[in-house]
Amino acid sequence: MADPSNPKQAQDNRAFNEMLKSAKKRLEQRLPDDLARKTGAVFDLEAGALTVTSLGRTYTLTYPEFECRGAIDEWFHLVLLHYMDLADETPVSDAFVPFADQQEGLIRGTKFDRTAAQALRAFLTGRRPEQIKAVLEKLDAAFVPSNADLCAVLPFLPHYPVALKVWFADEEFPPEGKLLLSKSASHYLTIEDAVVAGEFILRELEKTKS
Repeated sequence: MADPSNPKQAQDNRAFNEMLKSAKKRLEQRLPDDLARKTGAVFDLEAGALTVTSLGRTYTLTYPEFECRGAIDEWFHLVLLHYMDLADETPVSDAFVPFADQQEGLIRGTKFDRTAAQALRAFLTGRRPEQIKAVLEKLDAAFVPSNADLCAVLPFLPHYPVALKVWFADEEFPPEGKLLLSKSASHYLTIEDAVVAGEFILRELEKTKS
């Protein structure tokens, strides 16, 4: 909750609200059928709403206000609007690369790759493979073959998959995890929003852990 006595927090909240307002403004003139086609959302004309799924949850946004019906993380809401604005219908690549390899990802992407590796090691430590799989299943992950011990593709947004590669601990090495983006990711989110998406996934893993 915002603390009006905290100038820094109040300034941050104002900045966030301006970003959210600007994102809605850019979308309000867009045709809903065009948005649905480019983003993988479903438009319900009768309800006047766009529905999108993420990590096993369904979110409904009113059109043309782009308000969410129901609870939504505020940063996820902003990233979702940016996704709707940027999506250009580029086919989704099934090749995955580090955040650092994304467009303009050298600085922010490299930093997040390190942050994610540390967070994932903490998440994986002390958990059995079946426990980790159970958490990922709750987030609607699809398990695919890879060079890792486990690879799960997480449906962050319809055209924005994020892969999690896991190497389990053994007698010599601690567990290791990497979050990877589809090579097509920059057609749907900027690197700044990609990092927010990655941070959101890390929080969801921690919240969902069993």
